[in-house]
Amino acid sequence: MTLELDADVEVTDDAIAITYAATNEGEAPIVLLDLMEAPDGEGTRLTSEGWAALDAGDGVAEIAQRALPRPDDVALAEQPTVGGTDLAPGASAGGALRVPLPLADRGPYAAVGQEAPSDPDRVRFCVGALPTGPDAEVEVTRRDGLPEGVDALASHVEAFASAQAVVCTEPVDLP
Repeated sequence: MTLELDADVEVTDDAIAITYAATNEGEAPIVLLDLMEAPDGEGTRLTSEGWAALDAGDGVAEIAQRALPRPDDVALAEQPTVGGTDLAPGASAGGALRVPLPLADRGPYAAVGQEAPSDPDRVRFCVGALPTGPDAEVEVTRRDGLPEGVDALASHVEAFASAQAVVCTEPVDLP
């Protein structure tokens, strides 16, 4: 599986603006994990404007649209999900995000202790994709009744997190 990322990450004093396109450069279909949960009224919804803020180490914050592993000390009755867009070979999908600064605790496990990086120096954007088909390590969920624009669902657990391909931008300085 070959995933190509073309992204622009611009930082101002109060926000990070990200525009991107991800292209399936491989020979088989994939699912781009580009639909994260975002606040919507009193609940959440899967949207291409959703993101998680993670600590990538070495003073780098990661703005992520991908499957994330469940923390070891977390047990939930229902696993949070990430939505996906089907990409045939050669096809692209993308989006635009606005991430307010300073970074807030946001992501599938923010309510149970996942914290945003504190005082990072740089930021990068990462997106993930899963192979599909009979040889895939994990199988995404496809069913009637998925939200409009969602082709497939994956859970934020280790099996999906480790099976995905992840591509990232180079880190950009924060103010």
